[in-house]
Amino acid sequence: MNDLQVRIRKRTEDDPTVILWLRNLEREKPRYYRDNMKLLLH
Repeated sequence: MNDLQVRIRKRTEDDPTVILWLRNLEREKPRYYRDNMKLLLH
């Protein structure tokens, strides 16, 4: 888990839906996930 993932999880209080969404996004759309992770936080 990278720093931005940790920050997103903290901001959403480890919401299970958000955790699942992050995992699926990373698995199914790795390029989008990697290239846009900073945008996901905002």
